[in-house]
Amino acid sequence: MKSKLLGIAPIHQSYGILMMGIILTGVLLFGLTNGFNGVEIPKEYEIMIGK
Repeated sequence: MKSKLLGIAPIHQSYGILMMGIILTGVLLFGLTNGFNGVEIPKEYEIMIGK
């Protein structure tokens, strides 16, 4: 791609996409790990992992 989109150069578009991906990854990890505190696995699931 050599043309600008909405006045933004292609290299800056790629940086924007990269930053949005990093931010989205952080938000998802924060939400899925209970605020980075982790989640307690119930005792019933220990059978499935061989404990």
